[in-house]
Parts: sequence; C-alpha cells; structure tokens
Amino acid sequence: MAEKQYCSFNCYLFVMEKILITGGSGMLGTRLTKRLLKEGYQVAHLGRSRNSRNPVKVWLWDTRKGTIEAGALDGVDYIIHLAGEGIADGKWTEARKHSVLRSRIDGPALLFRKLKERNQPLKGFFSASGINYYNATSDNIHNEEDKPGEGFVSNVVIEWEKAAHQFDDLCRVVCFRFGMLLDKNEGAIPRIGFPVQFGLGAAIGSGKQWTPWMHADDAARCFLFAIQNKSLNGNFNAIAPQHLSNKELTKAIGRAVGMPVFLPNVPAFFIRLAFGEMSQLVLEGPRASSEKLIQSGFTFLYPDIDSALSEIYLM
Repeated sequence: MAEKQYCSFNCYLFVMEKILITGGSGMLGTRLTKRLLKEGYQVAHLGRSRNSRNPVKVWLWDTRKGTIEAGALDGVDYIIHLAGEGIADGKWTEARKHSVLRSRIDGPALLFRKLKERNQPLKGFFSASGINYYNATSDNIHNEEDKPGEGFVSNVVIEWEKAAHQFDDLCRVVCFRFGMLLDKNEGAIPRIGFPVQFGLGAAIGSGKQWTPWMHADDAARCFLFAIQNKSLNGNFNAIAPQHLSNKELTKAIGRAVGMPVFLPNVPAFFIRLAFGEMSQLVLEGPRASSEKLIQSGFTFLYPDIDSALSEIYLM
C-alpha cells in the first residue's frame, strides 16, 4: 500500500488523511474537493473517466464490470460516495429507473467487496442521500426516526442508504439526506431563477408544497464535519432549518434579483402532462427537521434563504 504523507509544524507531526470521492466531478464533489484540499487533506476521485474540475488524481472504476483501477484504495482513510445519475435528468422509463438505482448502490457494493478482499481498514464511509426518503403528502415535520415514504424516489433513497450501511461492521457510516442544493450555476437555481430574472417567475402547482433546501457550501461542509467529528454516526436530515414552500422560494429569488413574482401559478396539470410521474419532484415535497444535525454541533453558514441567495447572486 502507498505510504502516508506527513508534514511537520511547530514540532508536531500530522498525518494527512486521504479521502476518496466517488462522483467527485459533480457540483457537490467539486466544492467538497476544493474545501478538503484547502484543509490539507489528500483527495482522489473515483470516476468513469479521467476528467476532473480539480487538480486531483482520478482513478478509474467500472461498477458494471466490477473493476477498480489498481492503487485506487491504497492508503484511503475515508470514502465519500456522491456518485449517482441525476434523478431528474431524463424521463422515468422502467429502464431509466433501474439505471438511477443501480448508479447509487453498485458502487458501495463494489468498494465494500474490494476492501474486504484486501482486509483493509477504513475510518469512515460517508454518503449523500435524499430527503425524499419521507412521505411528502402531509405537513408533518419528519425526523430521522420516522418511517420512509412509498414510491420510486423513496425506494431509491432506502436502497441508497442500505448500500452505505453495509459498511457498518467496518467503520463509521454517515448518510446525509439532502434536499435541493442551491448553487448559482448548477441545479435548481438556474432553472427557477432564469425566468424570474425576466419577470416571468411563477410558483408551480399549488405553490404550497414544501421545498427542503441547503446551500451547496453547507452541503460540502457536512462531509468535512463528519470527518472531523469522530462520534458522528447514522442518518441526518441535511437541510436548512428554514422551511419554505415552492411559492416562498420563488418569491425569495425574485427579491434577490430585484424582480417581482406576480404571474399566476403554473397549473399542476401542465406539469404532469409534460413530465409524467417525474412531476412529483416539483409538485410534492416533504417537510423535515434538521434538529438532529444541529444538535450534533453542525452550524449553518446559510440558515435562511435570503442569506443563501445573497451569497449566490453576489458571486
């Protein structure tokens, strides 16, 4: 196995822990990689190609063939699992549903098998997950002890977390149930914000559906928090403490860009007609509490939507 790198400062000796990230080239993986490098960690990515937005080593893997490039796991202390096909990137055909699920669960299964074959210890396995674990049909505030919802999206999250928790006998496991991640250039904000900037913004459906969210910087900080807090373990709702409806979020974006939101809501009928079953992603949303994460010691840089959008639109 590759030797650890060491650095000394003021007569102390520090071990530079090594983190391996799956899905590191995505929006969250890119932010997280930059933050970890700034903190002095060694970072490498596992990917299907050598492409990366960050100056890190990219090791190749193929979850369908069950292969990982030699050397990828050498000296790894933590694995962060972010890989997964975008759930809203295509129509929900049966083939697409299968692909979305496998893209989240095959990777952990392969990594677990390889680590067991090598008899290699690991300090932690941390995974992204989804707040759509919960039922979205009521105003009840869900916590981590609640039962999961039903349907395709909830089932994906259930299996996603099961894939992560197979590491429980090997190391600490933390799953962060993220909602909508806010970033200026990727994800929901460009899609929602573009028409708003031209005075064409409107809530969707009833506009009352809950929209759990988190600034992408806070999402990246969740994983650093998990690395640095050795007692952290289990599943956490990783969403901002402020509860927002779709209408409230749309109006907040309008305030941030200086444009009023006055058009009537886009009827749910048209959304269902255009997107079919996938329309539930925007017409429904669970209400959940992040109190467990806060009580664990995590602090939000952006606990409310106005501070989050101010940072995004001033970038």
